[in-house]
This record gives sequence, structure tokens and C-alpha cells, in this order.
Amino acid sequence: MADTNPIKQFEIHEVFPFEAFGLNLAFTNSSFFMMLTTVLTVILFTAASSKPAGSSAANLSRSVL
Repeated sequence: MADTNPIKQFEIHEVFPFEAFGLNLAFTNSSFFMMLTTVLTVILFTAASSKPAGSSAANLSRSVL
């Protein structure tokens, strides 16, 4: 039978458990998605802000921003 608990999708799971000086510094699924979002945002802004030589018109990546 399917799980009917809607909160289950928000559970935090440790991907790489790590503990130092009594602190839990584990890499979790939520930290993975935060890092993924940050990296993709940086890539998008870098690609959109790069200016090819001799191009004064807005390209497709600039129009996204």
C-alpha cells in the first residue's frame, strides 16, 4: 500500500555522514539541492553575462535574464 504521509517528501537524509568536534556536519539531501541550485544559477549568469566579440545585440541567454 502506498505511503499516505505527505510530509515524507520533506524528510532530511544524510548522504555523507560527518561529525567533527561533537558537531554533526553531514552532507544531506537538502544541502545537495541547495548547492546544485547555486551552481546552476552561477552557470546561467556567467553564460548570460559573457559578451562575445563584436556582438551588441541581446542573445537568447541574455533575454532569459
